[in-house]
Formats: sequence, structure tokens, C-alpha cells
Amino acid sequence: MKKKTLSFFVLGISLFSSSLVFADSQTQGEVAYVEGALEFDYAGGIPTNLDFGDHPLQTAAAENWIATATGEQTGSTPTTGTVAVRDNRGNPAATWTVKLSQTDQFKTADDVELSGAQLNLSFGGLTNNLGLAPTSAYENDELAIQVFNQDATILDATAGQNSGDTALAINQFSLSVPANTNKVAEQYTTILNWIFSFSPTN
Repeated sequence: MKKKTLSFFVLGISLFSSSLVFADSQTQGEVAYVEGALEFDYAGGIPTNLDFGDHPLQTAAAENWIATATGEQTGSTPTTGTVAVRDNRGNPAATWTVKLSQTDQFKTADDVELSGAQLNLSFGGLTNNLGLAPTSAYENDELAIQVFNQDATILDATAGQNSGDTALAINQFSLSVPANTNKVAEQYTTILNWIFSFSPTN
């Protein structure tokens, strides 16, 4: 009887010791991020000047000129660009939009218009580093500006599409002038406005 009692007592000590060895313990890890910036044209991808060159005046034939660094049409690399937005706000409910408008027709300092002239932008691919690319009607397509002072939506990032680095390539800027267009021996200019809007605004 004593032997049985002793064995029971030793077993009880053994079980009690095991529960101490395997007592629960926890370590908490944590990391936090603060709201970052929302930036339009963060890479400086939109050109500030489009030079279509200087050309002998003629009125009969149609013309198509490509913007280059010097305006030279032969052997020159076309001026390109990138419509770029970086959204590090960390708010998936936020939105942003990029629109483009041409203020008016190409015209001289004396307001003589280059009648019928049309500015065209040839766009390339659209990328987003998070795979959240916004909507663009002009990806791998062309925008021909036919109405002045009217916004064309180039990029539209709705909720869930806004975050990360977004870039839409502009492969070429061209200017077409129809045949039988009267011209004067002066410089013609116009202005393109890039409009960036976003929400929330605070």
C-alpha cells in the first residue's frame, strides 16, 4: 500500500513540473505608417514647351509637324512625356483625376489664328506599381484636340484605384494643318492646361 501511494505522489509532482515548463508567453510586434504625399507630375514628365519648328510658308499642301527639342523634323527625336501621379496617402477611398484642355487655337501675337490646326497627343502604355491602374480612354491611343477650352479626362482614379505610382506615357506630340490654309509669316502659339483634382481635399 505504501508503494502505491508513493508512486502516485511522484507522478503528481512530475505532472505539476511539466505545466510550469510550458507556461504561455507572448511577444507583440508592431509597425505603423504615417500619411504620405499626393504628387502630380512628380517625375517632371510633362514638357513645358512643344517646338514644331520653323517652316517656309506655303498654303496649298497639308502639313504635319512633330514636336522635337529643336523643332527640326529630320533626324530629331520626338518630344515625349509622362503623365505621372504618386499617391502615398494610404486612403483607398480617395480619388484623383488628370484632365487636359487647350485654351484656344494657335494664333499670333496679333490674334491671327492658324485656322484648322489640330494638336494631337499619341499616348502609350499605362502602368501602376501596385497593379491598381486608373481608367484612361487614351491608353495606347490618340487624343486629337478639336474643341478648345474643354477638358479631356486623361486619367481617372476612382476609390481603390488611386494608390501607388501611376504613369501614362506620351509618345509624341504632333500638329496637323489642313491644305489651303491661309498663314502669315509670324509665330503661332497656344497653351495646354493640365488640371489635377483630388478628394478628399484636406
